[in-house]
Amino acid sequence: MSNYANPKAVEESVKQAFGVGSYEVVAPLGEITETFSWLEELFKSILEAANEKKPLSGFVIGALADAGAHLAFEHRNSSGYRYKEMLGKLKEAGLL
Repeated sequence: MSNYANPKAVEESVKQAFGVGSYEVVAPLGEITETFSWLEELFKSILEAANEKKPLSGFVIGALADAGAHLAFEHRNSSGYRYKEMLGKLKEAGLL
């Protein structure tokens, strides 16, 4: 059960403020959480490769680090764009 008297009115307010529905407003938080999970696994794999001391460990570490850097870059750009867009809409609405 919703804590709001009129959930449809809340959804409409969100759409007016942001131009998208409430799910689209919070979806980036899920993507950020997923990105951190991926980065966590990459760092664990880098640590594991560093501890193995095999001939190709340096190559594996470099490849994993490169993948992590690419992942962080792409998601930073995407999240940064959405943040600026949503912040701008809140300012336009006079909420900030």
